[in-house]
Amino acid sequence: SCNTTIYPDLCYSSLSPFTNNVQSNLTRLAKAAIAVSLRSSRHTMILLTSLSAQADPKVAGALRDCFSNFGDAFEEIRESLDQMKTLG
Repeated sequence: SCNTTIYPDLCYSSLSPFTNNVQSNLTRLAKAAIAVSLRSSRHTMILLTSLSAQADPKVAGALRDCFSNFGDAFEEIRESLDQMKTLG
């Protein structure tokens, strides 16, 4: 599955910790990929918060806009993971 992505190396390194759990189950693979995305977006939001606290006002405003966009994305990813959990 990672071979069809834009960044296969990143895909492999991100999902390799889940190899034993996923095996050949595509539903488990999708859940793992969504969980990795959720964790990454959460870390990005933390970084944006830290950077905006240290930035000058114009840059801080732009970073807050980015934070808002990532917040929206985080919620969408979380909802995707919730939906995947209903599949079993």
